[in-house]
Amino acid sequence: MRNYIITQNKGYFIRSEIDAVWIEKYTLSSIIEKDDSKISIFLYDHNRKKIYGRYVVDTSIVADSNDNIYSILYLGHHGRRRGVFYYDKNIKYDFKIYQIESDISDSIYKKILSINSPLNCSIFSTYIKNDIFYLKYIDITKDFYIAKFKTKIDGEAFNLLQKKYNMLINKSKSEKEDISSFISLGNAFMNMFLPDRDFNELLIRNHQVIYLECDKKTSLIPWTIFALDNIFLSSNVTFSYLHSQNCFYGSLRKKQTKYSMAIITIEHDDLKYSQDESATLLDIFSNVNNISVDTYNKNLDYFEFIEICENYDIVHIITHGTDDGIMFSKDYVLKYTSIKNLTNPPRLIFLSTCNPNIEQIYNQNIISSFLTSGVKSIITSIGKVPDKNDTSFICDFYKNYMHKHSDINTALAYNFAINNNKNANIRYLFFGIPTH
Repeated sequence: MRNYIITQNKGYFIRSEIDAVWIEKYTLSSIIEKDDSKISIFLYDHNRKKIYGRYVVDTSIVADSNDNIYSILYLGHHGRRRGVFYYDKNIKYDFKIYQIESDISDSIYKKILSINSPLNCSIFSTYIKNDIFYLKYIDITKDFYIAKFKTKIDGEAFNLLQKKYNMLINKSKSEKEDISSFISLGNAFMNMFLPDRDFNELLIRNHQVIYLECDKKTSLIPWTIFALDNIFLSSNVTFSYLHSQNCFYGSLRKKQTKYSMAIITIEHDDLKYSQDESATLLDIFSNVNNISVDTYNKNLDYFEFIEICENYDIVHIITHGTDDGIMFSKDYVLKYTSIKNLTNPPRLIFLSTCNPNIEQIYNQNIISSFLTSGVKSIITSIGKVPDKNDTSFICDFYKNYMHKHSDINTALAYNFAINNNKNANIRYLFFGIPTH
């Protein structure tokens, strides 16, 4: 079945009902071929750069006994039909019909299903004792389904996989150069800790956020690279680390009509593309009416940073990470002991920094301190991030999260950006809980 995007033009459609719309045959005459029994189409709003719904044209069915009209069946009965952001430079303003590849069609449809479905949330409670891995899986959104697993693991093999992962994550551009190695590692970790295939297929059936409640050993497992049949689980699962600190912090903020964002750029001689990243973000938000952006291109002390956190909804930090914390100048490193409860914490902190591995993040306790202070969502990079190629994931995340016609939480925007940048799950981790 071939796939198309069609301009959302009322002139195309005769009338619409809940489950179907009707379209005149001549409008599709240029794309229907003799061997086509069905074609798939998406409706596109060019002004909003968003795709809505997925429809299938069954060329064997006509409507109202009229040979000149096709019946188009709507796939998916959503209470609220919400579209997803889509941009392709090949689509011109006045286009009417545009063919797309099947993998792109599948990706778009998957996003539409995710955004129009309730957010599924689950908990992984894990620990290792005497080389036995224990897992309790709790689905907290549907029937409160609980599953318990335990499996014997090879401690030496686990340590070997962990060392190989740490070596790869600290290699420059490893997500491109060694992607096959990451997938092989992901398959190996999956077979070691989650060998039940039926359970694994259940995990990836629908997009969900899995909150990780881990002990010291299992917190070092690179959950984001777990792979099933050479496909990363994180293509459909958002793993959230260290959720417990902020799940019940304070009251939920009401949805705002306007947001504020601070972009902090700390200058370093070896951080060549930091200003490019800041300029790219400013360009993204230049046409977004519901956000105001301030930039801080200077070194900061503790009090200046805390003041920024207290006054912005989103804080994006571009700098170096160290063994002790986050570098705000050559003379000052923010450590977890410096972060106290914030009166008005930001919703989201994005750390565009270099961190050697997950273990360092846990040892620093920086993320934990932010969450304890009331920050809802944190996204951080890990390993040696190749800064020139770094902005594609960041741009996709913000384009989805802050799209002026959208209403997407941080976890879903993160998931969309992961799927648009196939290897980004290697470099970026999600912490906390979803927030708008």
